Amino acid sequence: MPRWMWEGFARDPVTTQYTEADVTTLRYLATEWEPMAHSERRMLMDRLGLSAKGRRDLRWRTQLEAEQQREAAAKIRKLRVAS
Repeated sequence: MPRWMWEGFARDPVTTQYTEADVTTLRYLATEWEPMAHSERRMLMDRLGLSAKGRRDLRWRTQLEAEQQREAAAKIRKLRVAS
């Protein structure tokens, strides 16, 4: 695995939520990167939430996204009260 990818993963907020099993899977991904098929790499990255698809599948939200979701829900509640 290229070092820049490893460093990017390390800075990604999703990795702060990893369990020991997730870290083990990430280490496997890093050490077996070269012999892995592209589809296997992509599958593991998705499972770990290291891609946009993976984060959607895990329903993982950043603080900003969570706040935007709360604001949208509050607007909907106000509309319902007014009608």
